[in-house]
Amino acid sequence: MERKTVNTILTDEFEEFLKINQLYTKFINNELFCFYCKKPITIENISSIFYEDGPQFCCDEMECINQISKRK
Repeated sequence: MERKTVNTILTDEFEEFLKINQLYTKFINNELFCFYCKKPITIENISSIFYEDGPQFCCDEMECINQISKRK
């Protein structure tokens, strides 16, 4: 099994992450979407953040989590 580096953002750091990446206003306005199913990302449903041409988000739907787990 390939070893991977995992970075985490704690809930209280999430707002700062959004602000640093100029995404806070979009988040507040429900304009950030799951990369896979396009459902709006909320603090309750965010599962993962990954980079593909900038920060991308994955919601907590099992189908979306399965898709992100297949990424290399």
